[in-house]
Amino acid sequence: MSEVDMLAEVEGAAAAAGTPLLRFGLVADVQYADAEDATSFHGAPRFYRESLNGLSRALDAFASERAAFALNLGDTVDGKQRGAPEPGFDAVMAVFGRSRVPCHHIVGNHDLYNLPHTRLNERLGIPSVGGRDASYYSFVPHPSLRVVMLDSYELSLLDESQGPDHPNRRRAEEIMAVNPNANKHSPDGLTGHQKRFVEFGGGVGDGQLAWLASELRAAASEAQRVVVAGHIPFCPGTAPDPCLLWNFEEVLSLLEGSGVVVATFAGHAHMPGYCLRGGIHHVVMPSILETPPGRDAYAVADLHSDCILLRGRDACMSLALRFAGADGRPVGPPRGAGALTAAAAVAVGCRKAAAAEGEEGAAAGGKPERAAVAVAARA
Repeated sequence: MSEVDMLAEVEGAAAAAGTPLLRFGLVADVQYADAEDATSFHGAPRFYRESLNGLSRALDAFASERAAFALNLGDTVDGKQRGAPEPGFDAVMAVFGRSRVPCHHIVGNHDLYNLPHTRLNERLGIPSVGGRDASYYSFVPHPSLRVVMLDSYELSLLDESQGPDHPNRRRAEEIMAVNPNANKHSPDGLTGHQKRFVEFGGGVGDGQLAWLASELRAAASEAQRVVVAGHIPFCPGTAPDPCLLWNFEEVLSLLEGSGVVVATFAGHAHMPGYCLRGGIHHVVMPSILETPPGRDAYAVADLHSDCILLRGRDACMSLALRFAGADGRPVGPPRGAGALTAAAAVAVGCRKAAAAEGEEGAAAGGKPERAAVAVAARA
């Protein structure tokens, strides 16, 4: 199934499903910097100043679609801006400020290269319930939906305001002890999922896990479905191993055991990804930073009673995210949308990444798993 076919299928489902209960937008990895275009360590082109235009187009689209809100999945400003972080955030937040659509933000690793949690909460308007040294919260945009915004970097080596005796720092160092390299950004010597233990990664602390469990219980008691957002991908298969959350097993155990979580959304890997596990749809968004001028990387999500219809633009996938039925098995999508398998979703996403990124994606030979290796770990 081509990306055109998939988009047409989802748009057909949207037309058949009628007016959504709620509509929201999704963007990730804007990574603005007042810097000339360059390439990542892996050779992917990066369009630092152009990213503001890509963000502006996304927000304009959300406004024209009458979205209730948008989710910014982290890495708002690139690490290249660390010498002058405040002007970088000024530039991006001015674009957000001009939009009629309110945006809820998440902290990413590049944000922490620039500023500590305490200042990021101020700059991004994050109403953290975890205190000054964390950035997690939730909100209820519709009586049937709770959105949980996790801080993927509560446990991290990146927040320079946290000294060696800070409990989050100490726990992060314990986790990272498995990495044998002097350069802790490197996964060399690690195998499989162990490759996630890199310095540009992070984890969810015990306090946040307890809070997450309480949020899921509250949602269950109020008959709400839950969408969980974070910067780092939660589920293996959606992104290369170095781009996975340090303690994804603990988080997935809570999400899958709750019976109320229908989807997660993340960024960080800079390429689209998808996996269905335990009745939960896990979606990874591509980056605005690495999307060439004239192309886009955003999605509009429509919440219905039995699904979320995700309509992606250019580099972003379009997906029909069907909710699990009472028997725990996926129910059929709304009339007009066929089943979208994880393999089909990843294949389409990788074809889009390859088309957008030229030789690097093409060198992957069109195979999803090889494309993932070729384009990934750009965080």
